[in-house]
Amino acid sequence: MKLQINDMKKLSTLKTILIGWVILLGAGGAFAQTEIKVTKIWDKAKHNAFPDLYFFNDYYYCTFREGTSHVDQNNDGQVRIIRSKDLKNWETVAKYALKGIDVREARLSSMPDGRMLVTIAAGVWKNGYESLRPYVSFSNPSGTDFTPLELAQVDPAIPEGLDWIWRVTWNDGVGYGVLYKFPLDRNSAPWEAYLVSTRDGKHYKKVSQIPIDGNPNESTIRFDAQGKMYVMIRREAGDKMGALATSVYPYTNWSFSPLKWRLGGPNFLFLTNDELIMGSRLHTGQTAQTALFVTDLSGNVKRTIPLPSNGDSSYPGMVIRDGSLHVVYYSSHEGKSSIYLTEIPLTDLKASQPSEQVGPGVRKVKDVVIYQDSLFYSTFPSVVKKTDGELLVAFRRAPNRRMYGEQNNNHVDHNSYLVGVRSTDGETWTPDPDLIYAHAFGGSQDPCLLQLKDGTLLCASYGWTTVRDDANVKQPYFESGGFIFLGGYLVRSTDGGKTWEGPYYPPHIASERHYNVFNQPVPAYNRGALYEAKDGRILWIVAAHDSVKKTSNYLLVSKDKGLTWEYSGVVAKDPTVSFNEASVIETPKGDIVGFLRTAGFDDQAVIARSTDGGKTFHWQSMRFQGHPLNALQLPDGRVLVTYGYRHKPFGIRARILNAECTDWDTAQEIVLRTDGGNGDLGYTWPVQLDKNRVLVVYYFNKENGLRHIAGTIIEIDVEK
Repeated sequence: MKLQINDMKKLSTLKTILIGWVILLGAGGAFAQTEIKVTKIWDKAKHNAFPDLYFFNDYYYCTFREGTSHVDQNNDGQVRIIRSKDLKNWETVAKYALKGIDVREARLSSMPDGRMLVTIAAGVWKNGYESLRPYVSFSNPSGTDFTPLELAQVDPAIPEGLDWIWRVTWNDGVGYGVLYKFPLDRNSAPWEAYLVSTRDGKHYKKVSQIPIDGNPNESTIRFDAQGKMYVMIRREAGDKMGALATSVYPYTNWSFSPLKWRLGGPNFLFLTNDELIMGSRLHTGQTAQTALFVTDLSGNVKRTIPLPSNGDSSYPGMVIRDGSLHVVYYSSHEGKSSIYLTEIPLTDLKASQPSEQVGPGVRKVKDVVIYQDSLFYSTFPSVVKKTDGELLVAFRRAPNRRMYGEQNNNHVDHNSYLVGVRSTDGETWTPDPDLIYAHAFGGSQDPCLLQLKDGTLLCASYGWTTVRDDANVKQPYFESGGFIFLGGYLVRSTDGGKTWEGPYYPPHIASERHYNVFNQPVPAYNRGALYEAKDGRILWIVAAHDSVKKTSNYLLVSKDKGLTWEYSGVVAKDPTVSFNEASVIETPKGDIVGFLRTAGFDDQAVIARSTDGGKTFHWQSMRFQGHPLNALQLPDGRVLVTYGYRHKPFGIRARILNAECTDWDTAQEIVLRTDGGNGDLGYTWPVQLDKNRVLVVYYFNKENGLRHIAGTIIEIDVEK
C-alpha cells in the first residue's frame, strides 16, 4: 500500500500525564506506589481506538482504528499503522479504508518469512452488522510498505456467518488464531469460536471448535516454551466473565479456567515462567477503565494496576523489551477517545516470590526463561559475568525442524550456530541473540565461555558437517546421524563479546583415532568449563576417542591466553569406562580438580585430581548420578557443583563442596528443579550474580516441548 507524502510526516508528542499507581485488587503483598508516565500519541480523528503494539525490525509499530464513533451507520472506520524507533517520534506507514465499509481494529504479528501480517475485520453496520469478514495485509521485509487489504480464505468446514479472526500468534512456523462468529441475527443462536491455523497468513484451516459458552469473541493466543497454548477469551453472555483456555498440541482438547472479571480487548504476555501479565477492560460499578493484571498461569489475579482511563477505553497492545513493558491503549477520560502509551519497568511488575529452602543455607529464588523461540531449538548454554557487570549467555541455536514437518529435533545439525543474549540482572534478557560464530564448514555445538582476568573472552566449541557419498574421507571418522565430526576450535573476543576472532584450532590428542573431512586428525575438543590458573595458564580438559566407542580425558594448557595449546597429561582413562564432558578448577592449595561425565559407568559422576600441576591425575567415583557437571568457586571459597539429573524426576541438581573438594561423599544433594519433561535437559553453568546469589543456566523442556534456555536463581549463605 503506497501512501501520500503528507501521511509520512513525523508526529509530535501531544501530552504527558504523571499519575500514581493505585492497587485495587489481588493478593501477593504490597505494591510500591510509583509514578507512571503516560503519553498521548494520537488524537487526530473524532474517535481513535482499538490499538495494538508490535516490535519488528528495530521499530515499534502501533495500529489503531480512526472513525466517527465506536461503531455507527457511517461505516467510515479506517485503520492506520504508525511506527517509531524511540516511542516518541512516530510516522505513518499504512492506512486501510474501504468505501462504505467499517474497517475495524488491526492486529500485528511476524511471519516465518520475515514479513508482518496484519489481520483486520471489516463489515457494514446498520443497527448491527449486516456483513463482517476477516481481511489480511502483508508488509515488505523492512516494514515500510504494506499490501492492500484482501479477504482471508476460511476453511469451508466452518459455516459462513459474521466472522472475525481477531489476532494471530505464530508457533513452530504456524500461525494460530481464534475465529469467532455470530449469526446475522445476533440473538438467534449462540456465538461460536474456532481455532484456525495458517502457514501463509491468507488461508485459514479449522483445527478445532473451542467448546465454550457465553458467546465467546475477542481472543488472544500465546504459547509457553513447551508449545502449550493459552487463550484469553472474552464472553458476552451468561455471567460475561472471561476465560483462560489451555490446550497442548494438536490443540483439539481443551481445559478452561474462569476469570473473575469481564474482558474487553483482551491481551496478555508471559511475564515469567509462572506469571502472566494480562491487559483488558476493568469494570468497576457503572464505569470501566483499562487495567493490567499480574496473574498465575490459571488467571488468578495477584495484582491489578489500573491505567489512567475511563469510559470508552481498553484494548491494550503490549510489548516486553529492554526490561520494560510497553503498553498502548485507548481512553476517553480527557474527552474524545485517544491513543495513549505507557512504559512500566518489569522489576515493578513482577510479584515478589518467597524463596524456598532447598539445602542448608541455600534458598531457591526463582526459575527464569533466558531465551525461547518457537522457530529454534536452543541448547547447551554457558555464561560469564563480564567486567562491566553484564551477563552473557552463549548457546547453540538450530532450526526447529518440526517447522519443516520433521518429527523431531536432533543435537547435531549443520545449521546450528553459536549465539548470545545479555542481561544486567539475570532475569530480563535481550530477546534477539547476537551471532558469536557460524562455522564455515558445518554446524557448531556447545559454546563454552571463559573470561580471563584481563577481560578477554574465550569460547570453545566443536563442529559437525555432512558430505556427499562420493567424498573421499579418510577412515576412521566419527559419524553420528549422518554427520561427520569436525573436532574442536576456539574463538576469542577482546571487546566484551562485540566482535570475535578465530577460529583457533587446538592440537589433536595423540591417541585420537579419528580424522575429520579434511583428512586431518580431529583437533581436541570437549564440552565444559575451562579455567585460568593462578600462574596464568589456561586449563582445558578435552576428550579423545582412543578406541572404538570409548573416550578418555586429557589436559591441555595454554600459556598465551588461548592462542596455542600444549599437551599436559592423562586425566582419566579406563579399559571399560568412557570419560568425556568435563569442567576443571584449581583449589586454594593448588590441586587441579576435574569433574567428569562418564559412560558405561551407570552415569556415575567422577572427580579427578592432580597434585603435580596437571601432569598426572587420579580419578574416582563420587557415587552419585548426574551429568555433565560444572563447578563455581563461591566467595567463601566453597565450590558449587551443578548438574542435570536425567533420571526421574528429571531436572537440575547441585552440591556444595569444601574449598578443596574433598567432601563429595557427604555433601548434601540440592534439588533445584524436578519438572523436566524428559532427560534431554541440563548442561548447567553457574555464575555469581552478587555476594549471595547465583544464577544456574541450563537448557530445559517441559512435557517434551521445544528445548529452551532457562535458569534458576539461588541464594547461598556465606559460610563464616
